[in-house]
Amino acid sequence: MSRGHIREILSVGLVSVVLLGLFGRFVVPGVIGLQRDTGAFYYPLTAWFARELQAGNFPLWCPLIFGGYPLLADGEIGMLYPPNILALLVFPPDIAFVLMQAAHYFVAGLGSYGLARVLGVGCLAAGYSGVAFALGAFMIGHLDHGNILRSAAWLPALLASADLALRAGRRRALAWTGLGAAALALAGLGLHPQVLLVDLVALWSYLPMRALAQGLRGTLPRLALVLGGTTLIGLAGAAVQVVPTYELGALSSRGDDVPYADATAGALSPFDLATLVLPYLFRADAHNAWSLYPYWETTLYVGLVGTVLAPIGLSLGRRRVVLPLAGLALVGLALGMAGYFPVDVYGWVATLPGFSSMRMPGRYGVVIELALAVLAGIGLDRLLADSGSRRVARAVGAVGAAALTAIVILLGLRLWVDADRLGSLDWIRSVYIALPHDRATLSAEQARRGLMATLDSANLWTLLSIAAALGTMVIIAIWQRWPGTGQRCQVAMITVAAAELLLVAHAFHPTAPIGSLRESSGLMRFLGAQDGLGRSFIVGRLDSAITSRPALFGIAQPYGYSSLPTARMERYWTRVNEVDDELLDLWNSRYVVEPRQPPGRIAAADVLFDPARPLLDGPAENSLGQEAFRLAPTSADAVRVLSATTGAAELADGAAIAEIVVSGGGVPPESLTVTLGTATAESAYDDPAVLPTPSHARGTVAYRWEPRDPAGRTYPRNLYLADLQLAGPRLIERIEVRTVAAFGQFRLAGLAMRDQVAGRTNSVLPVHREKYTPVYEDAHTTIYENRAAMPRARVVGEAVTVAPDEWALVHLLRRGFDLRRQVLLERPDPAGGLPASHSSLPGMVRVAHASEYVPSPRPLVADSATIEQYGTDHVVVRATSVRGGHLVLSDSFYPGWRAWLNGGEVPIEQANYLFRAVALPPGEHLVEFRFQPTTVYVGALVSVVGWLAMAMLTTVGLRGRRRATSASHSPVPRNRSA
Repeated sequence: MSRGHIREILSVGLVSVVLLGLFGRFVVPGVIGLQRDTGAFYYPLTAWFARELQAGNFPLWCPLIFGGYPLLADGEIGMLYPPNILALLVFPPDIAFVLMQAAHYFVAGLGSYGLARVLGVGCLAAGYSGVAFALGAFMIGHLDHGNILRSAAWLPALLASADLALRAGRRRALAWTGLGAAALALAGLGLHPQVLLVDLVALWSYLPMRALAQGLRGTLPRLALVLGGTTLIGLAGAAVQVVPTYELGALSSRGDDVPYADATAGALSPFDLATLVLPYLFRADAHNAWSLYPYWETTLYVGLVGTVLAPIGLSLGRRRVVLPLAGLALVGLALGMAGYFPVDVYGWVATLPGFSSMRMPGRYGVVIELALAVLAGIGLDRLLADSGSRRVARAVGAVGAAALTAIVILLGLRLWVDADRLGSLDWIRSVYIALPHDRATLSAEQARRGLMATLDSANLWTLLSIAAALGTMVIIAIWQRWPGTGQRCQVAMITVAAAELLLVAHAFHPTAPIGSLRESSGLMRFLGAQDGLGRSFIVGRLDSAITSRPALFGIAQPYGYSSLPTARMERYWTRVNEVDDELLDLWNSRYVVEPRQPPGRIAAADVLFDPARPLLDGPAENSLGQEAFRLAPTSADAVRVLSATTGAAELADGAAIAEIVVSGGGVPPESLTVTLGTATAESAYDDPAVLPTPSHARGTVAYRWEPRDPAGRTYPRNLYLADLQLAGPRLIERIEVRTVAAFGQFRLAGLAMRDQVAGRTNSVLPVHREKYTPVYEDAHTTIYENRAAMPRARVVGEAVTVAPDEWALVHLLRRGFDLRRQVLLERPDPAGGLPASHSSLPGMVRVAHASEYVPSPRPLVADSATIEQYGTDHVVVRATSVRGGHLVLSDSFYPGWRAWLNGGEVPIEQANYLFRAVALPPGEHLVEFRFQPTTVYVGALVSVVGWLAMAMLTTVGLRGRRRATSASHSPVPRNRSA
């Protein structure tokens, strides 16, 4: 083995040993670094996928979240990523999960090492570059996001392969192009769509600059072949993942172009650039994080040593090497800063297909950090090669002066913030808090306290940064004074850098025992033990409510947590989460999980209510406009109502809007009427943007709230107070509310029973709905069984059709629609039923099924549906229809589902906005649903072609190299004439 091979092995060992310093703790003590997404999404669904694999099933569909979800198309847990599949087949899910996390840091580190070596950096310095990138803020920050790690880790290998392909001989260029395409394909199978696009931007930015810097003849044809071949073949190799994800993305809320304000959320602000030297700038105080966006999205860091060495490398390195890297960093900075950059390059890029659906520009930080890490390795290498030269002295002097200036600025800022509290608050408010951010509670005082904590001389993270910077400058000074110590100084500097990076990385995320990932709470154990196919709905908008963790325990949810729920899913969930009515029942929600102290609940006029979650909101002649509540016997002589109307502005004073019937105590029920002008009024009465002006009086405003529309405009909405007097004191056990307005909707926000003599008010809460029975309770949560939940499969006798519409949900809310007896179908041509004029539903057509089918050959008792088989991608239902109708399955409608009726294929229709339906003639039938998505099969075919192309290119290239090598070692024939 040659000395060069030994140096390579030792350098790779350096990268491995340092990374083991971080990930060894995950193996030995058995902990894992995590943020919320680990437990809410990545681990539970990975464990579910592992169980399916080990059972011999490769699922394309997950029935446990979102009422059914194309999890393979989502791509986030890497179901098509070969290393992931192998790990899950060999190891238990928690071990495989941690190993896959760690493995991609090694891929990133070794790829960065390879890129530096390709650019001529020495072994030891290249090893340092690998460590700096792998332990930089981007890779460490996204420890929680497995798909981001998978797609980002292959970027250095992609650039290294493309660089070699650009400069190698013709045959070897084929091999490197094939290997670069393989790196891109693995990043695509990873899959984080945005990071895959970032990889492509890096490739298409770096390689042309590298070709330009090389100035080689014939570069342009080679450049076009390498870029085109790597991109097309690499994306083809990932098509089996990318094509289904594209289809899902088009159906998600990101399918339409994201508004620019949303697209630039998470951009790197000028203040975030300070994290290059202070990685804990925005959270030095463990109890106060004051960054504009989550700190892992906007922290830039490759270590203080790297920040010092990168400009030295830029000034001392060979121009044809450092200029493309500097250009790459500039591209990453321009796109990462978005609107903060002097030229809004991101605004143009965001108009391109694919890019227009992305957010969080700060993720272009991976490009910046890779360029800085390699430049730092070049700087370390040049310090060794040019030690003692004037060029080095000038470069070191400039960096030292910049570091000293930064320290002086920070000290001056600290003194000023401490001395001038009011002035500093005004400055922070105007230049920092005024910037876009996603922290609703972020205040100038909070930012000031955080800044003071960061700049405190006793802050350990600030001291670490100062110590690393001073240590680096001292080592460089010794190096320049005694050039003969160069190799020892290089090792010392790498040691300082590795220690600093490890310390920062160790504390970047909280940790938890690996076993805690699979721990079940009493709530989960209860839900997991229930039989049947009922779903469990977790109420609320907080992180604890929006989660896919129940899937770990086999619990099905109508909603869940992922990056790409369909737009229809989100709209339906928003309505159901706001108003608990029959739309929730329609979703097969057998159990409802409520926090015992729901956030958002307030009191007005002694009535407890949540402005965003009314007790009822619906029109007359629709089941959504009716609700019943049951209480323990409660004494009352009046009913207090907090309410408003929507769409009833043209109704006059005295118009009846709702009827409230109270009963109990063994006496006849009593009916009360809610009327316009006295008891309630139009919600938008005081909104000048709403026309026409209401024709009734305003009423007594009890509460005003200001919701925000998608464009950011706030609009005033009123709730009105009324006390409806009963005939006298009585016991109340049941309250029924019905909307009776001639048109418009009645919104009942709060309801209470008043005992005016005793001065008591007893509020009616959402959990008092008559359909609920408490079945489980712990310190934080109550589970209610929803007895009104509709079965997952049922037969409906009457259909109402509308033209396909992304907002067809509103048709379910119209007066005259009965969710239990009717099904809403979307058809390109709704004709064929009764004329629209015969329907009380504008724009809808009723379909009378009895006239469409022949009579049943034998008498049937009743419509029914029984699920005989329910798998991941396969559902079998036995259905009986007396007069003909529709089998409605409350699973998500999605392209790729196919249905067979008694063995013959039939179309699946989009039912009730979100679900699936199949038309049934009279009689008994066997209906089979199978998920067979065309996008997966087409993508798989393209991927096979792509991987064959990669194999062919690599084989041809390597075979040509072996022939050249054998020819160069063959004996030279002797000259016989000599």
